[in-house]
Amino acid sequence: MDAAALSCVPIILNPFAGGGRSRPLAAALARRLAACGVRAEVLVTRGRGDARRFARGLRADARAVLICGGDGTINEAIDGFPRRDIPIHVVPVGTENLLAKYLRIRAALEVVVDAVLRGGPTVTLDLGVVNGRRFATIVGVGFDGECVRRLELRRRGHIDHAAYFWPIWRTFWESRWPALRVDVDGVTVFEGPGMAFIGNTPRYALGLRVVRDARPDDGLLDVCAFRCASAATLLAHSWRTLFHRHVGRPDVCYARGGTIRASASVPVPVQVDGELAGTTPIEVSVAPAAVRFFVGPDWRSG
Repeated sequence: MDAAALSCVPIILNPFAGGGRSRPLAAALARRLAACGVRAEVLVTRGRGDARRFARGLRADARAVLICGGDGTINEAIDGFPRRDIPIHVVPVGTENLLAKYLRIRAALEVVVDAVLRGGPTVTLDLGVVNGRRFATIVGVGFDGECVRRLELRRRGHIDHAAYFWPIWRTFWESRWPALRVDVDGVTVFEGPGMAFIGNTPRYALGLRVVRDARPDDGLLDVCAFRCASAATLLAHSWRTLFHRHVGRPDVCYARGGTIRASASVPVPVQVDGELAGTTPIEVSVAPAAVRFFVGPDWRSG
């Protein structure tokens, strides 16, 4: 008997991701794997917490795990993922798919199946941990978190880029910019009105590289804090970030470290990998070499 037939590949599926495209894709993956002698088990999430629960309850004979959804589903699953010996293949069908873009993988049926059958290529990466919750890409404090908070109030199932317009527009005009404080390894590096981003990987929404130099294999996190107290200043920061000209300015703090704390004069919203995650204060640390991911053949760190 082929060794593949003795193993199982769970597929954690968010059926709403991609406007419903994820369900037929997961079914096709299961059929194709079965045709190759690999038992595939589709685990359908019905609400928040399901992806985490499925990840914690993996079968002992799992040879890989497929996560078919967007960044929110991936974030929840890796938060509950207990084993670094089983590789995760992200099957991107969400709105931004930040982690998948960084790993340079696509939701192409044959590509995914071939990678699982060959067992690679894979890479073991760090995860961030914010107030005990693991994440793969980025934490946003202040303006960014408030946009996600407003989006959550309007959200009804699958979202696309258009769904972000009104939350961003209203936050842009209504932000009050409370004072933030950011400490890196016990040293205060930023104080004043503004917003902050803490990243494990460099990529952010729309291809922006806010935490430009972040690497998920160096045991550190990067933090970028922008001094900002008006819509005009926010526009200027956004423009410079778009062209990678924000780091090094006197009103932008860029630092790296193992433990980062962020607090504010009043509690401000925090987003983690695009999902609302409470308010400040937060403490962010690194879980080194925490999870093994499948990557695209042209992947490189940075």
